[in-house]
Amino acid sequence: MMLMKQLHKFYSKADVPWVQQVWFKYYSNRVPHSQKQVGSFWWKDVFRLKDLYGFITTCQLGDSTSVLF
Repeated sequence: MMLMKQLHKFYSKADVPWVQQVWFKYYSNRVPHSQKQVGSFWWKDVFRLKDLYGFITTCQLGDSTSVLF
């Protein structure tokens, strides 16, 4: 459950330094779940839960940086 909280912070673009760093370093101008896994072993473990996270959440369109059609 704790890893899901981290994934939620990431997709919500929480004002947390690690979230901003991951977005800037790995996903600037890209939709995260349409890319291959990149980053540290910690981030890859968290990001493997993206499919489960997608099943239990809903999307809201905003600036379209984390939604893929």
